[in-house]
Amino acid sequence: MFQVVQDVKGGKVKMMDVPVPACGDNEILVKVRASLISAGTEKMVMDFAEKSLLGKAQARPDLVQKVLQKMRKDGVAETVASVFARLDEPMPLGYSMAGEVVAVGTKLSAEFKIGDRVAGAGAGLANHADYVALPRNLTVPIPSGVPYEEACYATLGAIALHGVRNAAVGIGDRVLVVGLGLVGQLATQLAVAAGADVAALDMDVGRCDLAVQGGATAACTPADLSPISSIHAGRGFDAVLLCAATESDALMQQAADLARDRARVILVGKVGTRFDYASYMKKELTVGVSRSYGAGRYDPAFEQVGLSYPVGYVPHTERDNLAEVLRLMALGKVRPDVLTTHTFNFKNALEAYDMIKHKKAFLGIVLAYEETEGETEVLGGAAEVNGAATGVRVSRDEVGVGFLGVGSFARTVLLPTLVKVAGAHVVRLVSKGGLSAAGARDKFAKTA
Repeated sequence: MFQVVQDVKGGKVKMMDVPVPACGDNEILVKVRASLISAGTEKMVMDFAEKSLLGKAQARPDLVQKVLQKMRKDGVAETVASVFARLDEPMPLGYSMAGEVVAVGTKLSAEFKIGDRVAGAGAGLANHADYVALPRNLTVPIPSGVPYEEACYATLGAIALHGVRNAAVGIGDRVLVVGLGLVGQLATQLAVAAGADVAALDMDVGRCDLAVQGGATAACTPADLSPISSIHAGRGFDAVLLCAATESDALMQQAADLARDRARVILVGKVGTRFDYASYMKKELTVGVSRSYGAGRYDPAFEQVGLSYPVGYVPHTERDNLAEVLRLMALGKVRPDVLTTHTFNFKNALEAYDMIKHKKAFLGIVLAYEETEGETEVLGGAAEVNGAATGVRVSRDEVGVGFLGVGSFARTVLLPTLVKVAGAHVVRLVSKGGLSAAGARDKFAKTA
């Protein structure tokens, strides 16, 4: 199969031929029909990958601290080898998709069946690839009537919905959404669906118009706030959702200026967080940071193992948010179709990333996957599903070696040593996800 990945060391985005991932007991294997490029997030990842080592260190001082800690623990040589091995790993892109179930793990057979239409979430899981393996709590059924091209927005919708929930938006609340990218547009539609009177703010006039189309009472640029002033009637907004992506601290101050006394300011996007203490103290504003798709995010026990939370304590998990967004799509209260500006065939995905890189006008970018003959045959032979063959022919006086598992030790110690041994060849590498095996194949395999 093919998958869109990025070279972390140099930043190049490429289409890579990789094995189909294995389907674990607590997973389903999905044939992807549509995936959404989250241009804001993926552009940020692309920009980071294109930086030099010094630039990466300056952008992520937290990672520098981890490297220094490892250096003190494991020594300089091992740490350097580990860092460069990580930089050599291809990084999968995409985290929001929709598709058809083609295999079901033994623990999920009571809930899913082959042929089910599902939407999936998760970086490193719901990627831009022909096939993906997804755990239960990051996968939800798609209601009838919702096409794949809209269902693939579910993850970004869940991000927006979790922000709306954190802001405790209710009927009649006056809500301001700042930043009208995909998440901001979806947050606008969701706040309207919750019964709020919504105002929207963005630098782009076209995106302001789109927010009004999505149900906002008014939208404007920061240059002239008069269109939204009538909504809060001089008292300020009950809740402010910051959905922008900027290092500037100006939005935090603007939120304080436009919020009412004891209002809620929720950071859905990544913005500068230095703010004037007095502005927030005098109004006694509540500041919250929204955690991605919702409760359960970044908890391996919930996401990978599939454990549940007590509903009395956690009524809305990330899986619930995904399902609710899809339900609202089926009712016509969330309209992702109006946000799609470009649709690319998956085989032309690199053209989409080239467009993003050159900052052409876009908003929602959907990758559509063709149905191909013989798809079921791809899954035949479990031992072959996630193995990366090198294509090397081994003679009688040579040794062919296969690897089950291509982790850090294999990439930094075993494989570099093996390829230096005369008469030894790597003939197959196997990893659960397939991508690490393909990456190691391309780097270490001796060609015949």
